Amino acid sequence: MNLLNFQWNDDFSQDYYENGPDKNISLYSNYRWIPEISFPMACALKTLYPGCSILDFGCAKGYLVHALRLLGVEAYGFEVSRYAVSQVPEEIKPFVCTPDTLLPKVDLIFIKDTLEHIDEREVVSLLTSLRSYCDKMFIIVPFGENSRYRIDAYEKDSTHRIRRNEAWWKRQIECSRFKIEKFCYRLRGFKDRWHGCKYGNGFFMIEKADGDKW
Repeated sequence: MNLLNFQWNDDFSQDYYENGPDKNISLYSNYRWIPEISFPMACALKTLYPGCSILDFGCAKGYLVHALRLLGVEAYGFEVSRYAVSQVPEEIKPFVCTPDTLLPKVDLIFIKDTLEHIDEREVVSLLTSLRSYCDKMFIIVPFGENSRYRIDAYEKDSTHRIRRNEAWWKRQIECSRFKIEKFCYRLRGFKDRWHGCKYGNGFFMIEKADGDKW
């Protein structure tokens, strides 16, 4: 898979976002704009990457993009769910990209709760494709062990496909010709509700080698 061939995905339907637990397909129920969630994450991103333009890759209904723009950040989104894109707030629709449009070049691509949804054989290809659009990435993924997620709740999303540990994700990143600047299991402002499981999620702050930057 490469970015130019990225396709719409109907698995991420209205039921996925609005009735996930009832349909046994996701953890989402009545997925909506909640400032108390979007603004802390947006503020944390702005603090971590001051002055950077940001693309939220897998932005769903665009709420993080909305919060970032309200904070004065040049922010964009990319999404493959037709339903989610149809729900994007009107004021940020011009800044949300789809498989039918081109991506902007930005300083940072933020990828949260996204990579675990693709085939594991395609991770390196996707990350390598995204090198053309940024110098830095901030990736958040759930960790698994022995074909199970360390956080049991993640098993309730029927679209989750990758259940791998730290070492596996590190190899994918390095094979994509990025270097890991920082790694941690917990970072305030991101996935705070899951902090009870110390090793359940991984936070990778990565960037291209100096000679590779555009």
